[in-house]
Amino acid sequence: MRLSPRELVLLVNAVARKELTVYIPHLRAEALEVDLASWGLRVFEEQVGMLDGALRALGHEGPRLVDLLWDSLLSAGVILPRNVDELVELMEECAEPPSLRSPQPRLVALDTNVLYNATLTAASRLTRARPPLLISSCVLEELARQATRREPGSSSTLLKLCKARGAPQQLLQKLRGMPGLAWRRAIAALRERRRLASTYPLSSTPGCRRVGDYPIVRDYASFARARGCRVTLVTHDRGLGTAASALGLPVLTLEPPERRVERLKPSALPDLLYYMAVNFMAVDVRGEHGWARLWPWWRGAQGEELLRGELDVEVAPHLLPQLEGELEALRRVEAALGGGP
Repeated sequence: MRLSPRELVLLVNAVARKELTVYIPHLRAEALEVDLASWGLRVFEEQVGMLDGALRALGHEGPRLVDLLWDSLLSAGVILPRNVDELVELMEECAEPPSLRSPQPRLVALDTNVLYNATLTAASRLTRARPPLLISSCVLEELARQATRREPGSSSTLLKLCKARGAPQQLLQKLRGMPGLAWRRAIAALRERRRLASTYPLSSTPGCRRVGDYPIVRDYASFARARGCRVTLVTHDRGLGTAASALGLPVLTLEPPERRVERLKPSALPDLLYYMAVNFMAVDVRGEHGWARLWPWWRGAQGEELLRGELDVEVAPHLLPQLEGELEALRRVEAALGGGP
């Protein structure tokens, strides 16, 4: 079964009524717990952090698991950059039409990590301003290169830890065949670009096949000079912000969010599950009525299916009839309204 993020609401309703647990099956670790009555959220940071210690002991050099956990919360808009108010202010300024006092058109330029973390989608919920956005063709080239590579998803050290924690052989075999984190995050970033195009006026710079921080900064600075407009770069990367300032490009560097959260907005749960699957390769959702497993990729998936953010979903057999019936009804209504997945 394949579900888009918005259809995951049906899955959650089928699995749980009171409490939902998000579990990383190959690491046998609880990651999140959601009280569906009060929408309280518990993050098992210490439990995931202990696994990081075991991975480092095995020589693991990839991202820390606890960082991926908080990154999922950031990408879903559950937590926000500490200076998100500055981003909202910038968006509102750039959404204003040129005037005698400010005759230059103003655009908000995006770094790759702003797409990874779906920052502008989160910010769109805080203001009605919809400024023109600009994406460097260097950013798109970087994402395109990553999206065409499908390296193995699991490092040898991660597989060793999974084995040590008793992950079933069938699960390990599927993990070996999955694309790596860079590919999965690139697909998520391209999905975010598609979402932005439906929400904001979105354009890109003329073709640039180079990748890296400095090509991105130079591309935006050149665009601003050539078009006579004011381009402000938004990034989570302090190093990129320094490079932009050196070239005279205005920059807003977003500050890391506070790693503390107590409540979850119901509307954020589907995206949270999506980004957890992207970052951890597989997650289980468990409740008093059953379970389901979410995978961010399946063999043969391509193009449109991936950009819709569809997940491969395994469901407890006794939940299938209810879920399939509700899903068919939802898709029939969407088709009648001209929506569709």
